[in-house]
Amino acid sequence: MQTKRKEGSVLSFHEGPCIIMYCIYKFGTFGSSSTPTQIKPLQSINQPTNQTKVSEAMVELDQVRPLAPANERAVSPSYVEDRGSARASCYRRHRRCVLCGGCCASTLLILGIVILVLGLTVFKIKDPELTVNSITVTGLSVGTVTFNRPVSVNATLTTQVSVKNPNHASFKFGKSTSSFYYQGDNIGVAYAPSGEASAERTLRMNVTVDVLIDEAASNSQLSQDVLKGSVDLTSYTEMGGRVSVLGIVKKHVDIGLNCSMTMDLSLTQQQTINVKDCHAHVN
Repeated sequence: MQTKRKEGSVLSFHEGPCIIMYCIYKFGTFGSSSTPTQIKPLQSINQPTNQTKVSEAMVELDQVRPLAPANERAVSPSYVEDRGSARASCYRRHRRCVLCGGCCASTLLILGIVILVLGLTVFKIKDPELTVNSITVTGLSVGTVTFNRPVSVNATLTTQVSVKNPNHASFKFGKSTSSFYYQGDNIGVAYAPSGEASAERTLRMNVTVDVLIDEAASNSQLSQDVLKGSVDLTSYTEMGGRVSVLGIVKKHVDIGLNCSMTMDLSLTQQQTINVKDCHAHVN
């Protein structure tokens, strides 16, 4: 049994909340059927729609799929084969160029070495050597002594001269001249024919000269030397020639030879000539 509340009465501390809950309930069911409807929660403003989800999925798919090259084109097997053959041809051409350059460099190096060796051996021209091997007296005549010519001595001398050619090419020389002197006076001249000394060979020649000591009869020293039995003489031989190596390298050579000797004038034994010293010079 419900008791009516008097008007103007004050709600107690425990009755206030109950009344508030009751009012809320009544407000929620006002104007509706007896069956209470469930109130669906409002969708969030930020919740994506179906269209937004589809767009995001397409973006993710584009990010996963790699981008195609800008100038992508279809490559046929024949194109790949042509490029491979072009590379192989370029490699072979480069290899041939390298081999050709190496062969040329090796050839030039070998030629340089050969030229250097030839220049130090074959093409290096050395001076020929002129030597007086011996001088023999083949004839001697002693004349009577007169007032105008105190002594009269003439002799025939045979001189053996050798020409040594140390070069790898022949040495051609012209006529040579041998002059004999007594105390600076010319008493005889001998001429030798021209000739040729082969490569690395020695050529020997015999030269005959008539020594006319009478030409120096005015010299006072001559009488003393004749009485002593020996005469000191000097000789000078000159020769000119040319060395030619393969017709490329040519050199003209002038050889001079100074010799001092003593001629024996003994009438009791074989006359001899002793060659003391010889000095050669080459120009």
